[in-house]
Amino acid sequence: MVTEMQPLTLKYQPQVLVVEDDLDEAQLIRWQLTEKAEDAFRAEVAANLTEISSLIASGLQPDVVLLDLNLPDSTGLDTVRNVSQLLGSVPIVVHTGRDDFALTEAAIELGAQDYLIKGVDSWILRKSLRYAILRHERDEQDRLARSVFEHASEAILITDSRGYIVQVNEAFTHITGYSREEVLGRTPSLLKSGHHGDAFYQQLWEELQSAGQWRGEVWNRRKNGELYAEQLNINAVRDSRDETTQYVALFSDITQMKEEQRSLHHKANHDALTGLPNRSLFLDRLEQAFVGVRRHGGRLAVVFLDLDGFKPVNDTYGHDAGDWVLQEVSQRILGCLRAEDTLARMGGDEFVLLLQHQTDMPATLKLLQRVLSEVARPYHWKEELLQVSASLGVSLYSGETGVSGESLMQQADEAMYQAKNAGKNDFCFYDSRHAAKAAEQVAYEIEIRQALKEQQLRIYYQPVIDLQSGQPVAVEALLRWQHPEKGLLLPDDFMEGVDAPDLLLDLHEWMLDRVLEQLNTWHQHNLLLPITINISPYLLKQSSFPEHFYQQCQNRLPTPGCLSLEVKEVDALDKLAATESLQAVCEILEVHLILDDFGAGYSSLPFLKRLGVAELKTERSFIDGMLDSSSDLAVVEASLGLASAFRCRLTAKGVENSQECYLLTRLGCHQAQGHFLCKPMPLEALEDWLKSRSLLCEFLSEFGLYQREDLPLVTAAVDHRSWVHQLEEYLADRNQHLPPLKLEACRFGRWWHSRESEQGELSKQPVFQRLGEIHEQVHQTAENLLTAHQKQQQAEVEVLFDQLKRLKSEMLKNLEELLLVNKRLLLHTYRQESSKMEVNE
Repeated sequence: MVTEMQPLTLKYQPQVLVVEDDLDEAQLIRWQLTEKAEDAFRAEVAANLTEISSLIASGLQPDVVLLDLNLPDSTGLDTVRNVSQLLGSVPIVVHTGRDDFALTEAAIELGAQDYLIKGVDSWILRKSLRYAILRHERDEQDRLARSVFEHASEAILITDSRGYIVQVNEAFTHITGYSREEVLGRTPSLLKSGHHGDAFYQQLWEELQSAGQWRGEVWNRRKNGELYAEQLNINAVRDSRDETTQYVALFSDITQMKEEQRSLHHKANHDALTGLPNRSLFLDRLEQAFVGVRRHGGRLAVVFLDLDGFKPVNDTYGHDAGDWVLQEVSQRILGCLRAEDTLARMGGDEFVLLLQHQTDMPATLKLLQRVLSEVARPYHWKEELLQVSASLGVSLYSGETGVSGESLMQQADEAMYQAKNAGKNDFCFYDSRHAAKAAEQVAYEIEIRQALKEQQLRIYYQPVIDLQSGQPVAVEALLRWQHPEKGLLLPDDFMEGVDAPDLLLDLHEWMLDRVLEQLNTWHQHNLLLPITINISPYLLKQSSFPEHFYQQCQNRLPTPGCLSLEVKEVDALDKLAATESLQAVCEILEVHLILDDFGAGYSSLPFLKRLGVAELKTERSFIDGMLDSSSDLAVVEASLGLASAFRCRLTAKGVENSQECYLLTRLGCHQAQGHFLCKPMPLEALEDWLKSRSLLCEFLSEFGLYQREDLPLVTAAVDHRSWVHQLEEYLADRNQHLPPLKLEACRFGRWWHSRESEQGELSKQPVFQRLGEIHEQVHQTAENLLTAHQKQQQAEVEVLFDQLKRLKSEMLKNLEELLLVNKRLLLHTYRQESSKMEVNE
């Protein structure tokens, strides 16, 4: 298998023969093989041996075969034999639903290059096929060398009855390095390697004397000191009196065959990329460790490890970078372990550790912390600095009966998810109470299914408002549960922790069906109002979901763009390949994709460029904090800039008061959603609201008046409150960062001085000059306050801080007055320009 750290690239688009009789599975595989142009295969499908023969007769020459073992006209290992006979030396990758170690080893012994379980990710499938092609090219030379070796003559050695060598052939010289002259008259003991003890040779001699022959494997040593393995057959030659006159030994060098057996065993038990033990070998070692704990006592630990942030590395920098990081992670973890411990790769970015003799808990905790620290160190890939971390789940075993290796791994896996939910880059131990909670969750999921069956679920709709016109531009469909005892429940009250894919799919189907029905009803009444529906992250990672969504929407959408799917940013980036598959389906259906909670994850320009979303929705915490936090305000500004740069809309989510709405309009935000504008409501209430609502125009007259250079004035109040708060935190030793004290260093100071030098209309206003004086007093007071603080003059500090608070209130009051003056000036300019345009027309 390919283990060198080299890019896995081929100079042409390889041809794959997919042998699969399940048409849906074959279609999914074809999609997986061709979904990325730069990494695609040419795929041809055959459902049985007859179709394979027909394709070969028509001239098909595949580079690799992806083979299902169970076909209508062939099953099991016979399928590997039959296809090998039909296709000759074309490499085969077995693709089946059975996870059977014995079947895996048998298939590889018959010539299969690899063995995949159905349902693997697309990139793993494509990578495995490319590995098979490259391994096949490399193994062709090895097979040629073995063919020459297999047809060579055996070495022959003849001794007299006393065991002295009387004759050897050229093959003997070739294998051992000794010439005929060097060995005549000597005993075969000159070849002894020391690998076998005296008891081995004693048993050999006794069997030779009694039976007249001996056959077996022996490790000997060549003339140059090198060890080699030989398949040895010794026969005694007897005369007419049945007395031994000679011994004839025939042997062949089987060192390479032994190495191949070792390599074959290694391939069947180790991961191709990292060389680590795979799941089968790990479980075997775990069972052996169980026996040791039961016999001798003690305790062992199974640690399930999943990388945090690996998907962005893989998707942003490519699979070569991802493979390299996985290899580097493996080496770093191995450096933390002892010889008796085991590290195995489960697939993807999941690893599992077997830690023996873990009776000292402080030492165990220290080891786990060291693993976390090593994995979290930066990774230098070419000129890039990559970053991942790990979440660990730990399950302990002390000899309890009824515990299997699989159950212990499952416990560690559950604990790992606890570590992820707790914030990642940490470890958690398995807690049986958590298992009991999981059982409660299953019972709760059953109750939700019953609610779905008994029609207790409801859909509420919340409009998205255009801030220029006050008109609704879309509505978001929100799930509610009308619980017979608890009343109306929000999704956070009953969906938290629900991760059963079939239940989530049923809920999605139910909700989408009703949304599609409503869209068609509105269309019949000439109401063209798009509806947005949310997608669960658990559905997003289901490879079959895009196709399922397509089938449900096909021929049911009344107009293009009437439906939008909303995906949280962190989920979309964590499952970027799945999101891209869903986006491809959305483009076909003309459904828009919306990125929700934008800015809460790890937004990046390559990510936005690659995904091509139609709309962004801000994370509501930034809207909540933007009136008081300059950093939250900066995130909202940056999000607006990114949305504009990527030609997509931005909706401010969670608008709860008029101040937030005013600030958003001044920033140039076009759309908003929140309780201040309109609360979620059932369908009947929504339709009444659509008929009777009044335009939300009390703040709309300001929309579009402000220019980019006026932004510091618009945000000055936020900046000033944040500046005073930062100074207060610094003086209280809660923050090490001192805000800028120079007049021109803060954001408002830079704007005020630039506008004053331009001598614009605003700079001539009395309130503008008064603001400059107050701003200067604020900074002077702050400098005096800092000096008093440094001199530990506490009484002076309190006086100056009260003075700063009064100046802060006066500054905010004058800022509001300046905003009103600026608004009047802008409106006057706007009306003058409008009048000129009317005259010209």
